[in-house]
Amino acid sequence: MTEIKADGDIIIDGCLFDFKTRKRQNIAEDLKQLIVYETLNEINKGDILVKGVNISSLGSFNPRFTDVFTVDINEINMEYLTKLKEYIKNKKWSKK
Repeated sequence: MTEIKADGDIIIDGCLFDFKTRKRQNIAEDLKQLIVYETLNEINKGDILVKGVNISSLGSFNPRFTDVFTVDINEINMEYLTKLKEYIKNKKWSKK
């Protein structure tokens, strides 16, 4: 049997969801990934995800466990978000 690994992202009512199908849960890692997506979207004024859509929360869904995790962006440590945004803005990205 072939194992198929897949994930997808969707925005529902202002919540950016990441769909995970792995066998074990790692909500902290999922949240970090979503924070980076949202940060890049904000820095690029909506060009990364969807223009004109306000992302107000982040979520993760794993159909293997039927678990849904959501967090309001305002509940995330703002100092962390500010540092991350500054790092991404100021990093010298190299093309490989």
